[in-house]
Amino acid sequence: MMRIPSQKRTVLKKNVHSLNLYSIAFLFISLAIWFLVPIVGIFPLLLFVQVNLLKAEKPSKNIVFLNNLILILIFFTVCILFSSYTIYSDLVSYIQTYESLGYLNLLDATSSYGTGIEIIPFLIAYLVYKLADGSVYEYLFIHALIINGLVIFVISKKLSTKYYPLLLIGVFSTPFYYWQAVIMRHSLSNVFLMTAIAFIESSSVSFFSYLLLATFSHSSNFINVGILFILKIYKNKFTNIYLSKTSRINLQAITKTTIVIIFISAILFVFVGRGIPLTIVLPLLNLFKFGESYSLMLENKLINYESYDAMVGVNIVDKTIFLFMQIGVLISLVKTKKLQSKNLALIIIFSTQFVSYVSVIISLVNWRIYFLLISMHGLFYIPIIENIITRNAFWHRIIMISVAIIISYNFVLLFRGLTGGWIVQPEHIFFNGRPLEMNLFDYLEFFINATPNR
Repeated sequence: MMRIPSQKRTVLKKNVHSLNLYSIAFLFISLAIWFLVPIVGIFPLLLFVQVNLLKAEKPSKNIVFLNNLILILIFFTVCILFSSYTIYSDLVSYIQTYESLGYLNLLDATSSYGTGIEIIPFLIAYLVYKLADGSVYEYLFIHALIINGLVIFVISKKLSTKYYPLLLIGVFSTPFYYWQAVIMRHSLSNVFLMTAIAFIESSSVSFFSYLLLATFSHSSNFINVGILFILKIYKNKFTNIYLSKTSRINLQAITKTTIVIIFISAILFVFVGRGIPLTIVLPLLNLFKFGESYSLMLENKLINYESYDAMVGVNIVDKTIFLFMQIGVLISLVKTKKLQSKNLALIIIFSTQFVSYVSVIISLVNWRIYFLLISMHGLFYIPIIENIITRNAFWHRIIMISVAIIISYNFVLLFRGLTGGWIVQPEHIFFNGRPLEMNLFDYLEFFINATPNR
């Protein structure tokens, strides 16, 4: 066994001691921020957990305990924020149906909203109504517990035991993530679908259970459920695909060229072309001669899309963001000799969501078909991170810089809204329009009083 000289051991101990002091100082600063503004404080706390995971291959029991304790604090912080949403939009219908459970049976309640087969959200509502004596706040809070509990403690951890805090930073910095408080059936289906992906390599029972929950929560995920079912049944055929050396070289050349084009385009859009209208693509689309009525519909749709973007605070940049991610997952596909089932599932589901995202712009399809993409796209970073983050090649750095830009851009949108008391759009209000004025005691008082905002 090779022995480390005593002088080197002393230096190593001093470095470790200094690192621990910095970590402790950063933890106290993070907790102070969390105490003053809990929704802001969750991000430095997640960064602290990530640093802990990177410091050692196998963290000690004390570090694991500390990390889990911090995750519990973050969990309840986000859940209380979810439940502070002022009842509006789709949530009005859900609450009305919930309050009617006192005189409706489960079958009537299920068929009163939705397609009739989306029984899971109303089964949850029925159980909560009976156990909580019809409390509306507890209904909202349980919904938040299910979504955030699965995202924090199951999905992110099973997707990556080492980088899950980074995934959660990507998730919680996304404004549309908090809109899951509004569209309950869709958000439950999405989170059950992502949980199924998390179990695709380990437990078949858990995988198929969550797949069934996703199927009977919202019909929008039927295609995604079918894709995951096929991947699970024929997993050996899909994960044992090997590319020849020539194919890899050609694919790498194509992806590198595409990265350069998109990277330059993003810079131009961000610093030069902000506000470039989507209608500039109309002359190109009209070359296909779709017909006057379709062209008129398309023009109106693009104009409305720009108006919606203006409300949310985004423009052509978000299209560039998802292009970055698409190229990133393609590179991770090229660089991996043998794909894991979870990464292949993430790549395919992301690709279908991306196609839906693009198609909605030029079709009559409802935008909610790609809600999984815009609400939880942070979870799709893992094929990129696991296959690229440890490499030093120039092209990998470009991708990682792009991911950092995406998260920073999300932060700008999130805090732009929170400053005004809302997330996504001005009518989606949290904490009565004062989310950044609420400290930890205010959160606890709101939770104890347990009164939903109407």
